Amino acid sequence: MASTGSPPNKPTGDAVPSSTLNTLPAVFACIIYFVTPALYYGTEFYVSQEHSPSYSYKEHYTSQLAVSEEYVDKKTGRLAVSPRGNLMNLMFFSHGILYLLGQRLLLSSFKAPKLAKARTIAAVGYMIGSTLLAAIPAGDKEEEAGLAPFHILGAVLAIGSGNVNSLLTGIAAERWGLHKVVSLVSGIIGLVSFVAFITVGDKGPTPGLYQRASIYPIEVWMFFTADMLMGEISKFMKEMDQEIIKRE
Repeated sequence: MASTGSPPNKPTGDAVPSSTLNTLPAVFACIIYFVTPALYYGTEFYVSQEHSPSYSYKEHYTSQLAVSEEYVDKKTGRLAVSPRGNLMNLMFFSHGILYLLGQRLLLSSFKAPKLAKARTIAAVGYMIGSTLLAAIPAGDKEEEAGLAPFHILGAVLAIGSGNVNSLLTGIAAERWGLHKVVSLVSGIIGLVSFVAFITVGDKGPTPGLYQRASIYPIEVWMFFTADMLMGEISKFMKEMDQEIIKRE
């Protein structure tokens, strides 16, 4: 993030003096970025408990959790179903909305953020991708209707855009800190894993791991972004307290 003044203290993650922080959007962004990953992991685990046959994080795709009607598992040839699939689709939809809202609030939290337009476009891409995933599950019915390519497009948009946004955030941060490092590393890991996932696909024994290695870094980035914002908000409040003491 860019800065317009001389910081009184060394900035944290995004390298912006707390005196330039817009606290209201920062607080809401912080809440969203803490809640959204928890929503993802919690829903994924809860839905997986009812998947039949038993669901494997290593062998099965995330999208299989969202198919609430019986489908044929292409890897095993067996019938499978996710009774709580509609809840997973609701999570996909809300996750995309929260991600875009969080990004807009994050950019509004600081003055003159770098790469703001590119990061907004990436967040919109993530939201569109997540919406497509929610609207078009990876079931047999959708495949027979010729809608499967739109589900694939949704996955590419969500995973690709999310990791690109993490990488752009790391590039935009002017000073090295935990948030910059996490943004760069998570973006790179996510994109490399996504390429590996596309290349290997069903050929490998653990396609679910490749897919999750490209999805989970996005969730990790959100958590550390919330942590960075919490640090900036805390520092801002301390500066305000010091100003009040000086005036007294």
